[in-house]
Amino acid sequence: MKKRHQGFFALLFAGLFLLLLVQTADAASWWTQKYVRYSATAGETLTTGDVVCIKGSDGEAYKADADDSSLRPAVGVIDKGGASGSTVEIVVDGVISGMTAKSPGATLYLATTAGAFTTTAPTNEQTIGWVLPGTAGSSSSTTYFIRVEAKKSPSAGY
Repeated sequence: MKKRHQGFFALLFAGLFLLLLVQTADAASWWTQKYVRYSATAGETLTTGDVVCIKGSDGEAYKADADDSSLRPAVGVIDKGGASGSTVEIVVDGVISGMTAKSPGATLYLATTAGAFTTTAPTNEQTIGWVLPGTAGSSSSTTYFIRVEAKKSPSAGY
């Protein structure tokens, strides 16, 4: 009788371990695909990597610009671009790859050039995200973590 209980508990433990192993492997394979994104209508031609805002006048997506109060605050980064009038996908919180190589750990800000990032904070500073680590030993990375932070500052025009 004692051996039967040991066998049952060994089988139960093995089953639970297998379930945990499968769930862990599954989670590890798709964590980079989890992010918050929205669809919008493009007000101009937008390409992957453009930092965008939504204009209140027409509700469409345009390249954001730190120097132009009508083109800020930024709301996200284009993942799937398109021509004016088409539907585009905007990453608001998550990972985006294939970007311009920058130093890992660098903070990304909305630039004074429409639709661009900078690693130097401009006067109307708005954090867009951070550069993730690249391949081990690499001094640059093309993968960014996007988490747009909108400052609530009347002097910055937000």
